[in-house]
Amino acid sequence: MEKDDLYRSLMVRITELENELAGKEREVIRMRYSFLSEISHEFRTPIHAIMGFSELMTNENLSAEDREEYIIYIQECCHNLLDMFEQMTDSAMAESNDLKLQEQEMDVNELMCDLYQLFRIQKHRMEKYSVVLLLDSPENQEPLWITADPLRLRQVLGGLIGNALKLSQKGIVEFGYDISGESDLRFYVSDSGQGGLAKAGQLLLENYSRSGYSLRSLTNDSGFGLKITKAIIDAMQGKVWVEPNALNGSTFSIYFPLHKTQKNMRTTDIGCDLRKVI
Repeated sequence: MEKDDLYRSLMVRITELENELAGKEREVIRMRYSFLSEISHEFRTPIHAIMGFSELMTNENLSAEDREEYIIYIQECCHNLLDMFEQMTDSAMAESNDLKLQEQEMDVNELMCDLYQLFRIQKHRMEKYSVVLLLDSPENQEPLWITADPLRLRQVLGGLIGNALKLSQKGIVEFGYDISGESDLRFYVSDSGQGGLAKAGQLLLENYSRSGYSLRSLTNDSGFGLKITKAIIDAMQGKVWVEPNALNGSTFSIYFPLHKTQKNMRTTDIGCDLRKVI
């Protein structure tokens, strides 16, 4: 009888494992379908735009001004496609825990100035004339040198600022940093766009992929950006979350352990006023 009981117990466990495996297989199929659906949606629009404008350029009577405008559209679509490929690569690396960091000494204030100059130009390209771009930092802040991956940190902050500009039709987009005590460095990006992004964004950051909240319905974004942001920040031993703000928009906050370098003992002038508005 003991052998029969052991056999029945073993068969029950095998059945449970088979059911669990079948459930996992169905989830993989669902995720694969969802992924392909997202990719198809995101790729179709720029590809159709490239095809359409390329066909228009075959018109011999096309003016030089229109031709130049169509070339700009095609170039922008190509850049969008390249960005999506890079996001897919980063996403795959994040899923396989193969996201590598190249840490080095960097000046936080210099990074903030570079991002400000970049998005000041981008704001005009996007014709966001009713949006005020703000860059803020602690008062009387001297050059702040930290050890981090400058390219990845720029990718994270640039992605959040770019999304904030896309979401805000008017109002304010503000970004900057502050220091909490002597241990935490906080970056933040605030906007007056769609406040509903805060809830959907937090769910994505927490990896609730089956939550029913979709960035596409709010921002026409596949969600790759936030997932990659979370992976990069985790790799940098930081924390990120998003919450609604008083502007009816969202505020993303990123906390990193503050590890200053020896260069903080020096005084340098990077030629940028961090109290700027445009």
